[in-house]
Amino acid sequence: MMFKYAILVVILYTQLLAKYDIGDTILPVDQDFSFSYCYPTDSTGTFSFSKHENKIFILEMSASW
Repeated sequence: MMFKYAILVVILYTQLLAKYDIGDTILPVDQDFSFSYCYPTDSTGTFSFSKHENKIFILEMSASW
């Protein structure tokens, strides 16, 4: 029972603190962040949404536990 309660709390907590929702436009201040690539591992460049104005991105996020 405690496990189910913990999962529920985590889901509610992440939803309450979510900065964006489906269909939102990324704010200019967040577009300026630069991210280093994590795959492939030999990539040395960075990615920034500000370099790709007026383009549509579909972000898929997954995790392996």
